[in-house]
Amino acid sequence: MAEIHSNQQGLGASGGDPQIHPRAKEFDIPKFVMSKHAELINMILETKSMDDKERQYWFHILPIMSTKQVDKLRAILNKEKTKLSQIDQQYKNKIAGIQKDKVNKWEEKGLKEKFAKIKKQEQSAEEEEKAAEEELLKKLEDI
Repeated sequence: MAEIHSNQQGLGASGGDPQIHPRAKEFDIPKFVMSKHAELINMILETKSMDDKERQYWFHILPIMSTKQVDKLRAILNKEKTKLSQIDQQYKNKIAGIQKDKVNKWEEKGLKEKFAKIKKQEQSAEEEEKAAEEELLKKLEDI
């Protein structure tokens, strides 16, 4: 790999400039690209749709891209990030729904088991009462 041109000194220190992603030092990125397109560099490094070879390609052609092309690349990466975030949220919601459903079913099963146990206890108590009643009636008849 060629010498890394990523000079991160000063970036992010002024308060207005974004911090450069820690992975930036793994790539050959010209200093002026780092200072002019710090946010875009971070977007390129964070995208899931590129491998490192593709990332390096974009870092090399950024200096010759027109403003319109840079804006289009930024828009594409923003859209990808937004879509992935939406998919991730839908997935989380679906998982939460499944977990809630399982908890509800588990609670329902627990309640059914409790009711069955109570019903069994009631039947047992009724049978004991009936037996005690019959025994009492027998004693009364014997008197």
